[in-house]
Amino acid sequence: MSILKNNWHWMLFVLVIFGSIGVLIFTQLNTDAEPETVYNPPSEEIIQGIREKSDAQKVQDANDMKGPPPGASPNGHWHDGVWHKEPHAAPADTTTAPQILSELSEAEIKARVKALREQQLGEYRAKWGEDPSPDGSYQHFRDNHGNVVRHYRNTVVVSHYNLKTGFAPTPVQLQQYKQLRAALKDAASKENISEMQRLDNEIRSLVNAAQGEIPEPVGFGYYGDPISGEQEKNLNNKALRSFYQRMGVEHLYELYGERSY
Repeated sequence: MSILKNNWHWMLFVLVIFGSIGVLIFTQLNTDAEPETVYNPPSEEIIQGIREKSDAQKVQDANDMKGPPPGASPNGHWHDGVWHKEPHAAPADTTTAPQILSELSEAEIKARVKALREQQLGEYRAKWGEDPSPDGSYQHFRDNHGNVVRHYRNTVVVSHYNLKTGFAPTPVQLQQYKQLRAALKDAASKENISEMQRLDNEIRSLVNAAQGEIPEPVGFGYYGDPISGEQEKNLNNKALRSFYQRMGVEHLYELYGERSY
């Protein structure tokens, strides 16, 4: 009896602790974990916009119901109270939309790529008259007269030329001209005046007889890596020879070819 009397306050303390734990557990089990939802009503501006759209649709529906005005095309439509003779725009047709690439099989993708390449190759041939360079060593371009030219990398080509009238000998006439010039030089070294006059007259007669249209290069184009001035000079002279070859008068390079730039 004396033990209980002396320890009653410890027993009371234990009961208070257990009671507090019980209240805490009960509170946690009955507490709603979901946050409270706060409802915000729409603003007056939003409500007014909805009303205006609704009123406009009602007017449009009423106009569509009453049909066109007297004498107007029956295929038109009302819009904002005004009759338009054109019909409503048709909705977009999505039934013929192209397939998405991911929806195609590997064989279908390869077939489409092949068809696209063949189309591009056909367009290139139609534009340039031949296939593109198989190894990328040249590109095509047109000169100022519309002629298709292959321009190889690290080379110079004549890109522009004029046509003029001048001494345009045939290969045979060119040989005669060279022989007469050589003979004139020899006569001059011997100071044979009469022979010099005779040869000069023959040369003049030949030049007058061989007048014709000749190409005159006036523009060059380079394609490739950076080069020096001396390299450019050499390439220009090579381009001149190729140009006269391309024009079908390669022998004229001896007359008008190599130049100093």
